[in-house]
Amino acid sequence: MACNGKIDQWIFYLMGLFALTTCVVPRVANYILAVAVLLGIFRWKKQRPDLCLPKPYARALLVFFGVMFLSIWLSPDIITSAKEFWRFVNRLLAGAVILLFIKEEQELLKIFFAFLVSMCINNIYAIYKGIGLIAAGAVDVRSFGFENGAIILSGHLLLAVPLLFILLLERRPSGWQKYIAAAFGIALAALLLNGTRIAWVILAVLLPALVVIYLKDWKKLLLLCLTASFLCTAAIYTMPFLQQRLLSFTDAKQVSNQGHYFIMRDSLQMIKEQPILGVGLGRYQKVFNEKYRSAEHIALEPGLTPHAHNNTLTIWAETGIFGCLAFWFMFGSFLYYSLKRWLKRRQASDLMFFTITLAAVLQGITDYSFGFNQVVKIYFCLLAIYLNHQRYETKATADPYKGGKSCG
Repeated sequence: MACNGKIDQWIFYLMGLFALTTCVVPRVANYILAVAVLLGIFRWKKQRPDLCLPKPYARALLVFFGVMFLSIWLSPDIITSAKEFWRFVNRLLAGAVILLFIKEEQELLKIFFAFLVSMCINNIYAIYKGIGLIAAGAVDVRSFGFENGAIILSGHLLLAVPLLFILLLERRPSGWQKYIAAAFGIALAALLLNGTRIAWVILAVLLPALVVIYLKDWKKLLLLCLTASFLCTAAIYTMPFLQQRLLSFTDAKQVSNQGHYFIMRDSLQMIKEQPILGVGLGRYQKVFNEKYRSAEHIALEPGLTPHAHNNTLTIWAETGIFGCLAFWFMFGSFLYYSLKRWLKRRQASDLMFFTITLAAVLQGITDYSFGFNQVVKIYFCLLAIYLNHQRYETKATADPYKGGKSCG
């Protein structure tokens, strides 16, 4: 037993290091995760750890990953589909390690804040890159973090900004508010310089909604709204690249807007021809570019189209209607049960998880956000932290889940 405790401690150290490095040096973070997984397997063989997972979440994960596994054998290219299924499982591994081996409240909180620190460092680097672009005279500023790609940074920001904002509104942990406020300000600056329009829209809806939830004084609420409106207007007025990005929302001739339209139209045709089983998991890029991509889109954007820039269209095109329903069953369950639990208990952790899940779902309208490797890994880690942390919030009360818990 003492040996198992030491192994668990080492797993905690490794996952803390994974959390700290995942946004800064993703490749190193993944090597650290591999060691943690191997150590976890060794620990499992010595003594199987307790698993207490709410049945709604267990069912949601089992349905999605079960349907994805079955889709491998229905694919015209089993090897390609098996590789894509492994990518899905790989994004779940870090969360599984936390769920199985990290149960202490303080350890869970340390890993949670390690993720926030990692994202903050990434945001600082993104601000540095954005300032460099402005200094170089760039008109269309799209800054990114250590992991190349402005869209990937937006995925990180849609996790970090709501979490930090709720911590600010909760006014805890006490003594750390100035650091959380600084991290939140850094995240907002990175958000502006990142220039991802869907992230702007999502947070422009979510943040005011959170303010309404927490602020009961309407005078303070009005003052805060006026202050935020003034600051946003001032930022847009003084930064021409922000004006350019905002105007692009309604610009039908803008390349990105046209490209998204063509991809959506051609993907729908692809789905129409193979709606039940799809073209095979992981085969969107090959099939779409060979058979369905229109000449208009090729002329507009010569490079290959890797996915449908939409979670639903990509999953449906690859795995058919059953895969699409499984995907929405999983995320729909996450949304429903976290919201249900928050309405009953009003715990910040429930609101945090519901908000970041909603943000991820909404980002999936214009991007294949489920394909952001490190972002999805962090999301599943936050799910694991959320589920393990529930035992410390519900010790003296009944289980809020109708189906109870699945323990083993």
